[in-house]
Amino acid sequence: MKKLRTLVCLLLVVLMVLALGACGSKKSDDAEISKAAVPGKEGSGYKYDSVTIGCSIMPNFITGTTPAENDGACSLVFDEVFKVDPVTKEVKSEILEDWHFEDDTTLVMKLKDNVYFSNGDKATAEDVLFSYSSHVDRSSAYIWEFNILYDECEIVDELTLKMKFSTFYSAFFSSYIIYLYDKSWAESVGWDSLDWQKPVGTGPYVVSDYKIDDHATFTARDDYWNKDKDPVTIREWVLKYYKDTSTMEMDLEAGNIAMCQFSASEYERFQKDGGKGYDVLTGSAGVNHFFQMGFLENDCWYDKNIREAFAVGIPWDEFGQVVLGVTWKQATSSVPSDSPEYKNVGTYKYDLEKAKQLMTAAGYSEEKPLEIHTVTMESPYFSKCCEAFEYYCNQMYVKFTFDLKDIAATINDWNTPGSGVECGFYYDNFGSQDGQYVRGLDWAANPNGSNWTFIDDEYYDNLYLEVAASTDLQTRIAKSQELQQYTYDEFLAIPYSEMTFQVGYRTDVFGKAQMERAVMNSEYWNLANMSYASAWN
Repeated sequence: MKKLRTLVCLLLVVLMVLALGACGSKKSDDAEISKAAVPGKEGSGYKYDSVTIGCSIMPNFITGTTPAENDGACSLVFDEVFKVDPVTKEVKSEILEDWHFEDDTTLVMKLKDNVYFSNGDKATAEDVLFSYSSHVDRSSAYIWEFNILYDECEIVDELTLKMKFSTFYSAFFSSYIIYLYDKSWAESVGWDSLDWQKPVGTGPYVVSDYKIDDHATFTARDDYWNKDKDPVTIREWVLKYYKDTSTMEMDLEAGNIAMCQFSASEYERFQKDGGKGYDVLTGSAGVNHFFQMGFLENDCWYDKNIREAFAVGIPWDEFGQVVLGVTWKQATSSVPSDSPEYKNVGTYKYDLEKAKQLMTAAGYSEEKPLEIHTVTMESPYFSKCCEAFEYYCNQMYVKFTFDLKDIAATINDWNTPGSGVECGFYYDNFGSQDGQYVRGLDWAANPNGSNWTFIDDEYYDNLYLEVAASTDLQTRIAKSQELQQYTYDEFLAIPYSEMTFQVGYRTDVFGKAQMERAVMNSEYWNLANMSYASAWN
C-alpha cells in the first residue's frame, strides 16, 4: 500500500536527519570559484563544463522503491509526465502537447510527436501508460491513491492516451513525480537489472559513469529531442554520494561540492555564524506538521470540549520551536502560506485556564486526568515531540504516556487497531509541490489508513473528498479554504509549524534564481531545470 511507502520513506528521512528549513539567511562572503565547478571553455556554449553536488541517496532510477530514488538524478535522465513550477505552482509538461478532462473521471493526454528516448525509440502513449501501470506490475504502492482503472484506460492512437479513474485524485499531477519510461526497454532488461544504473530515458542527460556507493556522472545528450527549445548550459553533472551528512556539509564549505541538503543542526550554525562562500535556500515544502487525534482509538476525541482544550491548552508555537528549533515557521492554516489554497484562519490563543475549564466540563480533573497514549519511532524528532507534549499535558489534567519503538514495530502498531496509538505527530516528508491540503493531511478521510490519522467527522470527510476529487482548480481552492476553516473551527487537526527545507549552495557557482528554479524541497531537486539555458538568462 502507498501508506507503507510513505511511512517507510518518512522513516528514512528521519534516519538521514533530513533538513527542515525556516525563513531567512545570511549573505555569504565572496570566494574564488570552488573546486566543485569547472567553467565551460570559451565558445563551447556551456556555462560549466562540470558541476559536482552532494547527495545522501545514491542515484537510483526506479521510482517507488526502497531505498528511495534520487530525484535529482532522475530529473537529468527522464522527462516528467507532469511537473509543477516551483514559483507559480502551475502544472506543466514538456512531453505532452495537450491534456484535458473528457469528463470527471477521464483524462486525455496527447504526447508531442518528437519525443525520443536516448536509445532512439520514439515515445508513445503506451510508454506513458506504462510509466504509471508499471508500479502495479512490480508491487510498488507509490501511486496507490491515484485510483487509476488500468483495464479501462484506452490507447486511442500512437500519441493519445485516455486515462480512466474510479475517482479522480486532485493531487494526481503533483503528489508524486512520474518519470517517462521506455516500456520496451524496461521490459527487456527487467526491474532487477544492473542496466538501471545507466537507464534509457528522454531527458537531457545520460549516465556516463556509475560507481556504486561513490558517484554517478551525467553527460549532456547531443541528440536530446528538446535541445533546440531550451539547450543545456552544464555539460556534465557529478552526483557524489555521502553516507554521513556532516561530511557532505563540510565538503560544501570547503568548496568540493556545489550544493547539498542541510541538516537542522548545521542550519542553526549557519544562522548564527553565516557561511563563507555558500548560502542556504530555505522555503516551504508544501505541507505542515500536525498534532492528530486518533478518533478510532480513543472516544475522547469525539468530545469537542476536549479537542478545544488541546487547541488552547498547549502553546503550539512554543511547542513547534522546542521540537524544530530554527527550522520552525508559524502555521496559520492547515496548508502553508505559499499554497494557492491558503487561507489564513489564524492560530489558537494559549489559555491554560480555559483548557482546564473545558477538561472539567468533559469530566476530568487533577485527581481524575484524561489518559492518552501513543507509539512512535525512537528518533530525535519524535522523542522531542513526545517529551514536550507530556510536559504541557501535565498542566491541563491530561496524563500522556508514550512508547518509542524501532521502525518495524512502530509501523505495525500504526496499522494495528487497539495497539494504543491514540494520537500522533505527523508530517508528510514528500511535501507537496503545489501545497495541497490533501497532501498535508493524507488519510484524514480514510478509515483504513494509520490508526490515528482518520478524522471521524461526516461533514469533514465529505468536504475532504470533494477537495480530493476536484478537477477544476478554482473549485478545489474554494472547497479547500472551506475545509481549512472547518478544520480550525472544529479543532480537528492542529498544525504547529510549516514544514520547511534547507539546501546549501556555493554562491560562486549558483545564484538564488537558479536554486529557486530547481529545488522543491530537501528530497526533490529538478537538476534539469537548473541546467537549461533559460535558468541562466
